[in-house]
Amino acid sequence: MRLRLLRHGAMVSLVFLTASASAQDTLGAGLVKSAVDSVDSGSDDMREFGLMLLGVLAEVDGEGRDAIEDAFEVYGVLARLEFLAGAGDAKAGLAGHLAERVRKRLGLDAVGDAKEVPLEAEDATPIPFNEEGWAWIRFNAKAGMDYEIAVSSEDTAKATVFDADLAEVLAREPIFEDGPVLVDSADIQEGMLYARFRLLEGDGEGFRVSVKASKAPNPLVAGDSADEAKAVAVGEVFRGELDEAHEALWVKFAAEPGGAYEIRTTRLTSPLDTTLTLYAPGGTEQLDYNDDDDAADEAFSLASGIRWLCTEAGEYPVQIARRDEDPGSFDFSVKKVAGGMAVGAAVRAPADREGARELQPSDGFCRVILDEGEDEGWLTVAAAPGTRCRIQCSAEVEATAAGAPVIGVERPEPRARDAFGPWCMTDLTWVAHTAGPHTLHVCGASGRSPLIRLTQLGSGPVPAELILAAIPGQARPITVEKSGTGTGFIAAVSGRGTRYASFVAQKSKSYRLTTATLTPDDLEVCPAIGEVSDKLSFRVLEEDEMTDAGALVWDCSETGEYFVRIEVSPGSASPGEVFIRLEEVERHDGFREGDEVILGHHDCLLPGGNNWVPDMNQYVGKQGTIASLRNIDHSGSFVVRVDVDDEEWVWRTRNLGRPRPLPPAPGPAAEATP
Repeated sequence: MRLRLLRHGAMVSLVFLTASASAQDTLGAGLVKSAVDSVDSGSDDMREFGLMLLGVLAEVDGEGRDAIEDAFEVYGVLARLEFLAGAGDAKAGLAGHLAERVRKRLGLDAVGDAKEVPLEAEDATPIPFNEEGWAWIRFNAKAGMDYEIAVSSEDTAKATVFDADLAEVLAREPIFEDGPVLVDSADIQEGMLYARFRLLEGDGEGFRVSVKASKAPNPLVAGDSADEAKAVAVGEVFRGELDEAHEALWVKFAAEPGGAYEIRTTRLTSPLDTTLTLYAPGGTEQLDYNDDDDAADEAFSLASGIRWLCTEAGEYPVQIARRDEDPGSFDFSVKKVAGGMAVGAAVRAPADREGARELQPSDGFCRVILDEGEDEGWLTVAAAPGTRCRIQCSAEVEATAAGAPVIGVERPEPRARDAFGPWCMTDLTWVAHTAGPHTLHVCGASGRSPLIRLTQLGSGPVPAELILAAIPGQARPITVEKSGTGTGFIAAVSGRGTRYASFVAQKSKSYRLTTATLTPDDLEVCPAIGEVSDKLSFRVLEEDEMTDAGALVWDCSETGEYFVRIEVSPGSASPGEVFIRLEEVERHDGFREGDEVILGHHDCLLPGGNNWVPDMNQYVGKQGTIASLRNIDHSGSFVVRVDVDDEEWVWRTRNLGRPRPLPPAPGPAAEATP
């Protein structure tokens, strides 16, 4: 680090320089402004100070360079140098020469090359960088209007917007690819505005730019607390400001049951970072919170956004706050958007599992009311054996069968803004193999009031009872079911050890064995298919790992009697139940590499068998080509990879469809018979 001293009589201004980025952070706007204010406007002092800043400008980048540019262009150092150049004293020439060097270093000498950009033009205007890496545009502005300068470029640049006299900086923003530069109507006077672009990174081939004007929003009238929240109209845009006097602002809006609403801050002035918190009527129960809006149009946004489904009519307070100490202005809006749906009565989910309330099936979502200060709660689902249940929730859900085993755990993930319903949803489906009630643990709500919906999709046959033998010689036969048509079996196991059942397999046939533990929590089993000699010695032909849900596929080479072995984990000392299904299958359900398929959402026929991530949703319903065949997953389904997602995800064959065949092309018209 080098220390430069500039002495002005008894006054000393200190400016710290370094080539490292961490130390450049100390060269901020506050330090530079203090240094400028400490310099006497006398010719000698200002010339020396300007010369020093010019040297600093060549050595720093990032925030340090921004601070030095502000010294010249915002805090008046360049204007003072130009004033001294016209003073007519002996050193006026030195001041003029220094001012000319500064203008060249800041690219101001190229303003004469500024290309005029028409407002609202259909096609963007191409703008080249000059050899020094500068580019200029100008456009005709009107008072009372906001302007957005949209830039399309692979280069990274810094944009600075000036007034007509180049005397005032209206905006200074970095440009990344398609990032816009926003100019606030409060800073605009009638006339020509200029924008300068400094190339930071890239090949310097230039960019395309367009300028759009919009009517300035109405000022935001807000309160200082939930009780003082001021009403805002849904569908309108307001402009507010967060500063030292207002770290948070409070507004409220009227919402209708079943309505979908989007609450957003936009057009933040740098370096403001906002947060949004939505409350239930009364302002004490938090419904939702957002810091950085992942669904914003920008690649990275410090703006905030909440997408929310209203379940009860009322006036809902919103707190708009700044995340740190940096002030700035912003636009705020509440819009009613597509995606509204029917809603049901709210359901309370106590934090105590023993007090769990029953969740009823519903066509619409209902609000989950958690105990005060809690971010988790318990619900129950009544489901007869064979019932297919689907839970959608805006919080994490862990579902357990009527005993203790985990059926599945799903966490919500953000979705596209135009897909409101499941924008941030857990989506968990399972089949009840035992009588209810089943338990739902709604957790990870983080102070929010989650939305939840239970759909029951009908019921089917109940799995039959299967009695397993302690030794192969006493094994009873298990029915081999046709793929996708059977109900499976439920077998009791008495603590650790092995259990057996027998079956007859046919040569050249394939057989799939799937298992899932139902009770208790710690029960794990290792399924296997094998053969027995002398009714005592079991030889493994195909085996899965020790797990609570698994599957294997075995190809029979000779017709004969074979055995299913269920080995119970040594850690499972208490009795329990296991779901078992043995099926005759066609490998990969008849699909081959190169087949065209329609991708479908995984079902969840067994506990823990969902195996789905939200990123896969975008491919559901799309057509792709099977690129490779895999064996099976833990749910027992054959799996494949396809080209449409670049072979990133594994898809289950039982949920694939085949494209509808095209009608035959018409044949040539028959020639007329003479």
